[in-house]
Amino acid sequence: MKELSGSLTTNASDKDKSEALKQLLSLQQSKKALENTAEKQTGDARQQTVKKIEILEADYTNFLQDIVETYPDLSSYFAKSNADQFYNYKSKIPNDVAVALYLVNDKTLMIFTLTNEKLAIDTMTADISKTVSAFIAATKQVQNTTGTAALHLRSEPTDEDETTVKIPFKDLSSELYDILIAPVYQKIKDKKRLCIIPTGVFSNMPFQCLGQRHADSTFHFLLEDFAIFYTNQMKIFDAAPNVVAERNDLVSFAAFGVPDQTLHYNTREVKEIGKIMGIDSTIYADSRATESMAKFSLTHKKYIHFATHGVLNYSSQFSKSYLKFLPDKDTSTGNNGQLTIREIQSLPIEDCELVTLSACETAISKELAKGWTISPANSFLERRVKSVVASLWKVDDEATSILMDEFYNNLNKKMDKVDALRLAQETLSKNPKYSHPFYWGAFVLYGEWR
Repeated sequence: MKELSGSLTTNASDKDKSEALKQLLSLQQSKKALENTAEKQTGDARQQTVKKIEILEADYTNFLQDIVETYPDLSSYFAKSNADQFYNYKSKIPNDVAVALYLVNDKTLMIFTLTNEKLAIDTMTADISKTVSAFIAATKQVQNTTGTAALHLRSEPTDEDETTVKIPFKDLSSELYDILIAPVYQKIKDKKRLCIIPTGVFSNMPFQCLGQRHADSTFHFLLEDFAIFYTNQMKIFDAAPNVVAERNDLVSFAAFGVPDQTLHYNTREVKEIGKIMGIDSTIYADSRATESMAKFSLTHKKYIHFATHGVLNYSSQFSKSYLKFLPDKDTSTGNNGQLTIREIQSLPIEDCELVTLSACETAISKELAKGWTISPANSFLERRVKSVVASLWKVDDEATSILMDEFYNNLNKKMDKVDALRLAQETLSKNPKYSHPFYWGAFVLYGEWR
């Protein structure tokens, strides 16, 4: 599965390309002017303006396709999620879902929104790459801004670059909300679920942590308005709701809490989840939590939970990043306790509904080549796992354990996956000890949301 990634770039030698992108912006500005006019009109005059808007949107979409054809180096960037494909899925989008695709080119931001009523494209000038990077970094710095004790992290990164941010988290969050959400809010406000297609600088960004300051000084998160999930494949909307309901079988379940002296809550986590699910025989929180048993479960169970260390390598050896299990007694078959991304991609997984990666940074993407990214989460999606819950940063051991208990309690009540995760995050955020998004905002749902 090929993800969209990276930013479109222009320079002095790309004059024609820059002019074409400017023309895209001009078309969008003309559309906005017509929309403003339509809001002030009624009757036949308004209908005539609406028709002009529809014609202009068609011209915009066609011109976008022309750009891709004229400049092949942009084709991989727009592939799989361009406006044309969006429109083809219009009739398949559920009534309660809105889809948003974010593309950034230098200082030009394009937001594609799709509901089962309409496709819309908003373009604006916004130099936000540094703000996005600062926002992502700020979500990880709770230990620097609160009086909490030392964090017990489920991660062993080998060469990560840490960024220190002095701008308050809420300032960055509300600034990005005004740029990314406010311009399209009226188009999506009546929906309950929001599907994000994150590309380039947005690939590792927690949209659920965006928010607004209210007049009474309270802070309102986007998560409070929408159950949010992520994808880079519109085909997730192909499955009919009744088919999804029929295939959900929570009894086919296995959970791994890999014993590790640096973690105190992960084994307790899986034992509690076992009680919630009413299953004991497939809870591995002892010497049975081996790599070979993990591989067996992935090819035989529908719901899999891994509570362990994620060992991330940010260098050119990123594909060797791994989930940590116990080594088999006989390691001659390669089961050395390190389930790598490359090994996951070679597993014959056929009918797995959900893999939950209760470890650190398992949703982080690394661009290996233009238009091709890789992550632990993505490696499972490539093997046809329907849904993956994974994390965008180094998560706290205790907070994660509480979050996962809530998540499976909700699943066991027959909630959709995205609703189960949203409610679990909301519940954790109401605990004063864990109110900062660092504790609850890292986990995201990729793929099938029901």
